[in-house]
Formats: sequence, C-alpha cells, structure tokens
Amino acid sequence: MQAAVAEPFVWRYGSRIIGRLSVPAGFAAETYDYREGIVTTLRYTGGALIILQVGGMYRLPLFQGPDYKLASSTEMPGKRIRVGYMEGGTLCWREDNRKPEKGSAKTVGVVSGFLPNIGYASVPQARRAEFDRALDSFVPEVERAPDRNPQRIRAAALVSKVEPAYPVAAQNRGIQGAVWLDAVIGKDGHVTSVQSISGNRLLVNAAKDAVLQWVYTPTLLNGEPIEVIMKVCVPFGTRQSKQAPAPCAQPEGPIR
Repeated sequence: MQAAVAEPFVWRYGSRIIGRLSVPAGFAAETYDYREGIVTTLRYTGGALIILQVGGMYRLPLFQGPDYKLASSTEMPGKRIRVGYMEGGTLCWREDNRKPEKGSAKTVGVVSGFLPNIGYASVPQARRAEFDRALDSFVPEVERAPDRNPQRIRAAALVSKVEPAYPVAAQNRGIQGAVWLDAVIGKDGHVTSVQSISGNRLLVNAAKDAVLQWVYTPTLLNGEPIEVIMKVCVPFGTRQSKQAPAPCAQPEGPIR
C-alpha cells in the first residue's frame, strides 16, 4: 500500500494567519466569512472533509448532546485540548482552548476573540489515522509568535482499560450513573493519581481503583513526553436496569 502523502496547510483569513497543520494531499479549499466568524473547509474526492472554524458560531459542536462522546481532555499549563466524536457518525472534533493571559490589553474582535477549532467528517475508517494526524499537527499561529515556542501536542490515547468492580452496596440500592475524575497521566502513560470531581459516593472508590490501573500513550509536547491532567469518566449501570449506564455528560455537581 502506498504511503499517504501529506502537505502543509496555512490557514489564512485575509492577511492574517490563523494556524498551520499538515493535511492529506488532494483537497480543494473553500472559505466562508460569516458575521459570527470564519469557516474553511478542505474537500476531498469521495466526500471527506476537514473543517477549520474560528468565531462565535458552532462553538463546541461536540459535547452538546448524548450522541457526542468525549475521547480525551488534556489539561496543560495555559492550555486545554479536548477531542471527541459523534457516536455512530463520522464527525471527529478537536477543541483548542488556550487560557487567557492576565493583564492582556489586546483588542478582541469576532475572530481573534475565539480560539480555533478543527475537525473532520465523512472520512472512511481506513483513512482515519491520516486525518487524526492532521488534527494532532494543528498549531494556532499565536503559539508561533516570537515570544512563544510552538506547541505541537499529541494527546494521550487510552491503550489499556480495567473495568471497575461494581460495589455491592450500590447495586443493592439500584445506584447507577457516571463518576468523573481528574487523572494525572505520567510521562510513561501510567495513571499516577486521581481526584474525584462528581458522582455518587458509593461509586467513587471503585472508579478510582479502576482508573489507577489504566494506561495511556504518553502525551507529547514538541515530541517530548509530559505529565498531564485528564478528565475521565467511569459509567456504572445496574444489571437490573433495562437502560445502558448513564452517558458521560460533563460533570454538573460535586460528589453526592
């Protein structure tokens, strides 16, 4: 099988560069200027798309409904990256959130006031790895400024997962739901510590015990492994329930 060809793409709006990434070759680019922001679409033969969006529309298209699943959330100093997908669909999305710097007096416009998000859709399973690499390669132009080092990040991916032991006390009381945890992922990809965010008290310890045994590929910053904090979800469902375990929506409250 011939190796996939990738080429650099500079995402521009007028004279301004928004970001850069390496994408599969063979696309036609279209840019639309909406009052709320900018959307650039890279269209491939066969219907595959890469979507680059910045501005006020389509904010967080991921995580807005039960069909959207969070694959990873990586917390870093000054930055958070979330990646997810539509269950049963073809959309994969990366949300780049750079935390604002204190004391900044820069003018904020429709485009500059929002950080860019990128994603792909209608990509055949056989080509997903190519397009995943494209999303991983994205660097917002603000991180290429002279006073900043470029931040090329490859987020951690789960490679080994231990299912939690369902506490008997919780089963007897029909308790089910999701437990959210902050997990510290070490440079070697092993979970070194966890802290609970939300969920039922009877389920939290079982979730912690399981997640401490999970293993990830290391998060890479400019090719070097780093320690990160990742939000993870552990769902519990009783066997008697006719429904699946509660979906891992974003945590809404403290431990109860």
